[in-house]
Amino acid sequence: MTRTGLRLVAAVLAGAVLAGLLWLGRPSNPAGRAGTVVLEVEQPCDAAYQACVARGDALRLELVLGPPVIALEAFPVQLRVIAGDVLSEAAAVELEFGMVGMDMGQNRYRLERQSDSDWSGTALLPVCTMGRRDWLARVRLTDGARAWTAEIPFVSQSTSSEPSE
Repeated sequence: MTRTGLRLVAAVLAGAVLAGLLWLGRPSNPAGRAGTVVLEVEQPCDAAYQACVARGDALRLELVLGPPVIALEAFPVQLRVIAGDVLSEAAAVELEFGMVGMDMGQNRYRLERQSDSDWSGTALLPVCTMGRRDWLARVRLTDGARAWTAEIPFVSQSTSSEPSE
């Protein structure tokens, strides 16, 4: 075998080893790290038109987006913890927007704490080039070693710049 051939084999093996290490290092919990509590969303729900509630054994929260929620236009986001454990001063809320089965890029926002139970912020959605408007708001609430997550559905309003379906 020539030197070029050996280098090619070595590069392929190194790539396979790296891919294997990345695969093994991925989180096994789709909601994030181990110990994250997945909150169940009360159905039916559309957070762009009404307050949506997600609950677990030790926590209940409510999310409101907009209204209205229109791609490429800033909209308000409000999250309220309406029942559950008392959260520390270090508690934080992140919100990420995505679609099922479609990569919409990085759409992550950190909400600002307004009181012991209220967080708020402003967000902006991209336009989906496929004309879809069905979104998921992925809420992640952390407080020290404790973490909760919920996927709350909503539908954005159409804009004149979106492609027709």
